[in-house]
Amino acid sequence: NEEAAVIELMKQKPLKKPTDRLLATVTVALTIVGLAMLSSASAVVSYERFGTNNYYFFRQLIFAAAGLALMYMVSRIDYHFWRRWSRPFLLLILVVLALVLVPSLGVAPGAARSWFQVGSFFVQPSEFAKLVLIFYLASWFERKKGAENNFWFGVLPPLLMAGLVIALVAMQPDIGTAVILATVVFLLFFAADVKYAYLGLPQRADFDVSRPDQRPSGHRLPYQPGAPGNRFRRDMGLRVRGVAAEV
Repeated sequence: NEEAAVIELMKQKPLKKPTDRLLATVTVALTIVGLAMLSSASAVVSYERFGTNNYYFFRQLIFAAAGLALMYMVSRIDYHFWRRWSRPFLLLILVVLALVLVPSLGVAPGAARSWFQVGSFFVQPSEFAKLVLIFYLASWFERKKGAENNFWFGVLPPLLMAGLVIALVAMQPDIGTAVILATVVFLLFFAADVKYAYLGLPQRADFDVSRPDQRPSGHRLPYQPGAPGNRFRRDMGLRVRGVAAEV
């Protein structure tokens, strides 16, 4: 069928594609806007502490330049690499998130003990957890294709692992990041075509699906290639699985 053909195409050796110029432009533009806002907001404090208006601006500019360079280098890595290492990365991030809770290792510049201090630099493991969860869940649903509607074997195992990551972040306590992680998990489960009932969304079947006026909000119709809603959900699911498709 159409879906199988697309997945089979994804498993073939990927072609090198040019950089997405729109995405790169938006990223650089947002970085410039952020630097401008930082310069304006920190000028007074920077002058009081260091005798110059631009100390924090130039400090952040260095980080921004390093980040953009790293972004480019990572974009050159074949995405199949992340599939192969998704599970080791998940285990590693669980260990790191547990270690940051240890008072002698993790530091708490604010209310949350969510940072490691390396010299004059601070590293926040929960930021890496966002990417690791995306890699792990995409790899899981690609490997377990067809089991996403089996709660015990297809849904519960990745849900428990993702829940453990979110729980460790919430224990810091960094509730804001925990909510973001939960949102990421929900969207990935939705894109993987998990049953609405497992996501806490309403779903009914006691009506005539051939009559649009009788279909309640949240009901998922059987797959129809021409239906916009089904096509959107199918394409999202293929992208989730495509991140982890083998060469």
